[in-house]
Amino acid sequence: MKNILAGFTLAFILGIFSASRINLCFWPVYILAFILLITGCVCIKKEKLFCILLFPLFLLSGILSWKNLFTLQNNHVLRFISAKAEEIYVQGSVASYPRTKNNARNFMLAVHKIQLEDYWQEASGEILVSLKDSKKEVFYGDLLILKGKIRAPFRPYNISRYRGYGNEYRKSHALLNVSEYVEKIKNSQFNLFIYYIFKFRKRLENIINKNLSPISASVLNAVILGLRGGIPERIREVFLNTGTVHIIAISGLHLGIAAFIILILLKLAGIHRRLRYIITIAILFIYSILTGMNVPVVRAMIMASILLFAGVIRRQANIYNSLSVAALTILFINPTQMFDLGFQLSFLSVVAIVGLSPKINTLFSRYFKKSVFAGLFLKLFSVSLSVWLVLSPLIIFYFRVLSLIAIIANVIICPFMAWLISASFIFLIAGLIYLPLADFFACMLEISISFLLKFLYLLYSLPGSYFHLPRLN
Repeated sequence: MKNILAGFTLAFILGIFSASRINLCFWPVYILAFILLITGCVCIKKEKLFCILLFPLFLLSGILSWKNLFTLQNNHVLRFISAKAEEIYVQGSVASYPRTKNNARNFMLAVHKIQLEDYWQEASGEILVSLKDSKKEVFYGDLLILKGKIRAPFRPYNISRYRGYGNEYRKSHALLNVSEYVEKIKNSQFNLFIYYIFKFRKRLENIINKNLSPISASVLNAVILGLRGGIPERIREVFLNTGTVHIIAISGLHLGIAAFIILILLKLAGIHRRLRYIITIAILFIYSILTGMNVPVVRAMIMASILLFAGVIRRQANIYNSLSVAALTILFINPTQMFDLGFQLSFLSVVAIVGLSPKINTLFSRYFKKSVFAGLFLKLFSVSLSVWLVLSPLIIFYFRVLSLIAIIANVIICPFMAWLISASFIFLIAGLIYLPLADFFACMLEISISFLLKFLYLLYSLPGSYFHLPRLN
C-alpha cells in the first residue's frame, strides 16, 4: 500500500494505451466508471476493497481522458480541414513563446476566426504555426491574420516522423504552413501574468545573445531557457551520440540546482525555513513557465514542489508517489504525452535512478575503498549506468544510436553542469543589474562552454564510442 499511487498511474496509462488502439464506445465506459465511483464511495471505509475498486476506475479514467481528447466543438479548427488542402485565412492570437528553428518562427496560435470563401466564421482550438519569414517579429498575445495551408495532426504515437516541429506538434495539433503574413492587429489579447514572464524571458535571451558568441549563446539558451532551436545540427549530433543530450534539455538536474541556489540565498537572507520552501516552490513554478512548461520541467517541478511541501508540513515524501502524481497530472491534462519521447525518457530516468541505482551502488561498493572521493565517484557511476541501461533501448528505437561512451561522459559532465548552471544564473543576475557587469562572467562561461564542447568532441571522435544501428522492419 506504500506505493499504491504508482499502481493507479500504471492503470491510467494502460487505459490511455487501450483507448488509443481499440475503438471503444464512450457511454458504456462512462456509465461503468460512474458505477465504480458510487460503489467506491459506499465502500470507502473498507480500505482494501476501496483500493481494489480504484484500479479499474483509474483504468476507465484513462480511457475516458483519451476519448474526450478527440471530442471537438462544432467550430473547432480541425473540422475546417479539407482533403484538398486549400489555402485559407486564419485570425488568432499567439498563445506560446515564439521559437526560431531552421529560419522559421514556430508558435501556437489560438484560433478566433477562419475565412471560408468570402466571409469570416468563428472558430476555436489551437494550431501550430510555422512562419518561414523569421524576420517577422511576433510575440505572445499578438493578434495576427495569416494565410496558409492547414495540415491535419498525425496519430500521436507516431512521433518520430514529426520530430522536427518540436513539442507542440506532438500534442495532436494541426500545423499551419504560412505562405503569407497578412497583418498584425494592434490590439492584443493575453494573460498578463504569462505575458510579463515571457517578456522577462526575452530580456534574458537578449542578455545571453549580446554577451556570448553565437555557439556559446545557443548552448546556454538551451541549458537555461529551453530554447534549443539555435544549436547547430553538428553540435546536436555530438550531444546525441555521446549520450549527453539531456544536458541541453531542462530537467530535474537544472531545477534541482536552481532550487539549491534559491534555498541558499533565502537562508543567507535570514528567512524562516518553511517560508523558504514556499518561496522556492513559487519561483520554480514561474521558472517552469519561463522555460516553456515542457514535460521534463513539469515533472521535475511537481516532484520538487511535493518534496518541499513535505518539508513545510514536516512529513516524509515518498519518491514513487511524487513521481506518480507528476505523471497523472501531465497525462490528465494531455493524454497524448504518453507517446512523447520526452515524457518517456524523463520518467524512466527517474525510475532508473531511484530503483536501480542503489542496487548497482551496493553491488560495486565492495570493490572501492571507503573514501569521500571513491563514494562520490561510485554514486555518479551508479546513476549514469542505471540510466544508460534503462534508456538505451528507447534511444536505439527512436534514434538508432548505441552510445557506449555515455556512461563515462555523464560521470564527468553532470558535476561540471552543476558549475555551469550556477555560473549561468550568476551571469544573468549580473546582466539584469548592470549589463556591462555581465562581461566578466561571460568570459568564464565562454571558457566553460568551450571546454564542454571540446571534451564532448574528444569523446565523439574516439573509435567505438558509439554505433549507428540499422533500421529494423
